[in-house]
Amino acid sequence: MKLTGGKGSQLTKFDRYSLVSLTLAIVGSLISWLSPNSMFSLLQDLGFILMVPVVAVYTVRLCKWLKAKIFFTVRNKILISYIFIGGVPLGLLMIAFFIAILLIFKQISGVFLQNELDDINGTLENINTHIILSDPGKGPVSGEFPDTFFTEIQAALNQAPSNLQGFRTRVFYNPAPDQGTKFLMAAELSKDSILNTEKISAPEWLSSDFSGFLAENGTLYLTVISRASDNLILVTQIPVNEKIIMQIENNTYFDVEMVPVNEEGFAEDFEYIYQRLSEQSSLFSVLGVHFIRPIEWSSGAPISARPILISVPVRILFIQLFSQSSRIILILLYVLGGIYLLTVLASIIAGAKITRGITRSINEIYIASEQVQKGEFDFRIQSENHDQLEIMADSFNELSTGIKHLMGEVAKRERLEKEIEIAREVQIQLLPQDIPQSDYLKLAASCLPAQRVGGDYYDFIRNADSLDLVIGDIAGKGISAALLMASTMATIHHTLNEKNYSDQVERMISVAEEVNSQVFLRSAANAYSTLVIASYNENKGTLTYCNAGHQPPIMISNGIASELNIGGTAIGLFPQWQFTADTINLKPGDTIVFFTDGVVEAANQDDEFYGNDQLLQLVMDNIDLDPESLRSKIIESVMEWAGDEPQGDDITLICLKVQ
Repeated sequence: MKLTGGKGSQLTKFDRYSLVSLTLAIVGSLISWLSPNSMFSLLQDLGFILMVPVVAVYTVRLCKWLKAKIFFTVRNKILISYIFIGGVPLGLLMIAFFIAILLIFKQISGVFLQNELDDINGTLENINTHIILSDPGKGPVSGEFPDTFFTEIQAALNQAPSNLQGFRTRVFYNPAPDQGTKFLMAAELSKDSILNTEKISAPEWLSSDFSGFLAENGTLYLTVISRASDNLILVTQIPVNEKIIMQIENNTYFDVEMVPVNEEGFAEDFEYIYQRLSEQSSLFSVLGVHFIRPIEWSSGAPISARPILISVPVRILFIQLFSQSSRIILILLYVLGGIYLLTVLASIIAGAKITRGITRSINEIYIASEQVQKGEFDFRIQSENHDQLEIMADSFNELSTGIKHLMGEVAKRERLEKEIEIAREVQIQLLPQDIPQSDYLKLAASCLPAQRVGGDYYDFIRNADSLDLVIGDIAGKGISAALLMASTMATIHHTLNEKNYSDQVERMISVAEEVNSQVFLRSAANAYSTLVIASYNENKGTLTYCNAGHQPPIMISNGIASELNIGGTAIGLFPQWQFTADTINLKPGDTIVFFTDGVVEAANQDDEFYGNDQLLQLVMDNIDLDPESLRSKIIESVMEWAGDEPQGDDITLICLKVQ
């Protein structure tokens, strides 16, 4: 019904259609009852036809109403679930029991049949195994097999059970399988004679082992194909005919019928055989269908599944399955069924009793969730059930308080994240944006912080005829290390530009001592830095350096490795320290790798460090690479060593090669 404002009720088109169809159905039913032979009784059929969409629409509407009204509350859902749990299974249990017994008996009959087929298949495999152990001579290559080999084949066929007839074995050979040539048949043999020696090409699919059913020229064979070697394939078969079926019937006491393998008349044969077995079977027999899926000999492609029909007296299945223990098993089934029935009834009674207590607490939680959704975080649930639902209510109350607190924490964290991101961008800008290059020197450098901000640093300062380079590692990680790193870089940069000695050794020593004093005065007591300061003179081809407690750089010259370890202790540990420096001559091809301890102390899942020895060996093995490729190779090797382990320290590299 559709209401219109101020004008009462108004029927919709579908409502009018429903009334018309219902009226026709009622009037037609009355006419058909009063005058069955009247032509107007057709109104009954017309009304029922027109009622089909009406019933469908109102069924959908009813389902929606049930969902909205009945299934909305948790209480109704729990009650209905108990009805399904305790009532419906009782009705379905007996049906399922009889269906299960029927299906089990059908499956068992198929298992017994399959066992018989597997026994025959095992005989075929034993024949092939016997033949494989025989000596084929040069036959697999030349095609000329010795007579003794064929004699062994016939001996193997004659070892098969005498009640099985029709065994045959075909021998295929291939002189050059690697060249794509086909297998050729050397001979086809039975128990008594050689049936065929024509050189017939084997199907293209015949290249590997196979065991199963195979259709050839309208006949179904149980077949075992064995590839004895790259050049030799054995195909042993037995036709699935009336003799095989009779043997299976004698062993199992089943009635067995097989539909012919050819496609013609398949449906008619199946229906005829099934009807005949049904008529011959007793009342207490189980009719089963066991499907097999043969392949076609010429193509190797599967063909339509073939059914084997089985009629088995229940008495025979019952005797084979249960034997003397049948009465005990039946009693046990009755006892288990009774226990199950009592358990279901007890569950229904107990469920009805506790449902009300459950739904009351859930309803209170529902009301509280609506209040929290409106922003009323001070709303609290009052519960006195002293059970898990009370714990849920208390957890909800704590959650409301936690949400209110968390909202403030989230705002603080967002501000901190923005500040850290700004610090990261500033730190990136402090590192060299362009790596200086010249005709005398090629450089590559990178810094991978363990956190978003780190304490490693490197720098390059171009002078008139020289290039200063610095690499350092601040103790620790994170924001504190990043701040000290920025301060130290500024001090180094200022001191290098200020100290303008003609003697580079004195200049390096003076810079190290000045930086040491400044870091000691301006940093915390436990803050310090290791660094290497170096200056390369392009005119003289010399490198003057001072190593202040840093990982010694690796230098490779003429295939000989050495370390740049002259200098002193770490920067900032003592107010004054007397540093030393050294000058080395560099030749074209010489390579120096500066690195921080994040490289050699990278740990794998077994807590094993990457180590200086592994780094040295990697540099020696890749000495011919350009600096950028060498840097990438080292980073790749370190990351591969660490695997999924988190990066424990900043990783900084400078690779230098003299041109």
